[in-house]
Amino acid sequence: MSLVLSTICSQVGKSKVEKPKLDMADIFRFHRHKLGILSWQKQKVVKAITECRTAALGGHIYECNRCDNREQSYNSCRNRHCIKCQFAAKREWIEERAADLLPVCYYHVVFTIPHEFNELILTNKRTIYDILFRASSATLKEVFRRKYQAEPGMIAVLHTWGQNLSLHPHIHMVIPGGGLADGDSRWVHTEEKFFLNVRALGSVFRAKFIKMIRRAYSKGPLTFLDINEHLANRPAFQDLLDTTFKQDWNVYAKKPFQNPMHVLKYLGGYTHRIAFANHRLLEFDEKTVRFKIRDRQAEKEGKSASTEMTLPTVEFMRRFLLHVVPRGFMRIRHYGILGSSRKKTALAAARKLLPESHDKGTKSVAEMVAEFATASPITSDECQKCKAGKMIPIETIMPVKITDST
Repeated sequence: MSLVLSTICSQVGKSKVEKPKLDMADIFRFHRHKLGILSWQKQKVVKAITECRTAALGGHIYECNRCDNREQSYNSCRNRHCIKCQFAAKREWIEERAADLLPVCYYHVVFTIPHEFNELILTNKRTIYDILFRASSATLKEVFRRKYQAEPGMIAVLHTWGQNLSLHPHIHMVIPGGGLADGDSRWVHTEEKFFLNVRALGSVFRAKFIKMIRRAYSKGPLTFLDINEHLANRPAFQDLLDTTFKQDWNVYAKKPFQNPMHVLKYLGGYTHRIAFANHRLLEFDEKTVRFKIRDRQAEKEGKSASTEMTLPTVEFMRRFLLHVVPRGFMRIRHYGILGSSRKKTALAAARKLLPESHDKGTKSVAEMVAEFATASPITSDECQKCKAGKMIPIETIMPVKITDST
């Protein structure tokens, strides 16, 4: 019988008893000892997500300034791999990016590399993920310039997982529907129905990525351990490049966003997403974890995409930790007219060339951003009991050392 473990840490401090919810942190809390030796960084991630919003990190007691309501709240770990800590970071990032939006449609392009590179990635995440960013952004810029003779802007987001938590690195790229030309004096609109040729994107991306990988191998920044030591042999490495070069690389364009509000909603769902979410958990015990997945192939065939998957508990934890990115690695990057060195002057020029629409019923970018902010507040200090007062911190809870439950 499954031991459906309650989310202890998320329930402490609530003013009323709530139905226990499944929490991935509990899987690690009760079973992390089965993982064996972990790298320093993975140990840090496991420690963070198991201590998040528990007595181990301390907290505060809050009191309403209008009624007798008191609540206690434990501190968050703020680790970027923690499920519970992404909402506020995501919301703050989106507010900053909202100022960069232009009154045009936006496009969504996804760059994926063949799974044959996965073994190499395991010991070279920083190098290969960086190459993935550089190759995809250079590809988009080159193909865009070739067609429109203009400079595009790009927001690129790295995801490393598939629905089953396997290693599946890919870049989600959001691109404004146009670019600047002639020294920023002219805005060139893109063709809505035929933005860019995805086959051209795929072939250029393949060539650039393999060229960069070959250069990394020749210059020596690649690391080889037991799991991929055979690739340290030049003929074996060349065979990997030859095999993947013969393949059609998967680059595809999704349906364009028709206005900045859609872009904000999309970015809200993708920018700070991590490999797993608690709402997908169905049950777990000491042996297995059962969770929801989306069957992409069934979805393409018009069938129900919702299904389930069961993994051994240790394998579930191992797969989740595959997606720990290197310390300090930037998972979200900006290029072209949205790059840090160009953004200020380029956006100012673009806005002069792209006046807000004055059509009746059409909202301006500023109005859309304000609406989004109102609908998605970061936090609320409103008292949930009287709805009139504010919750004021009155006492600090010091961190408590918690004995490992294993």
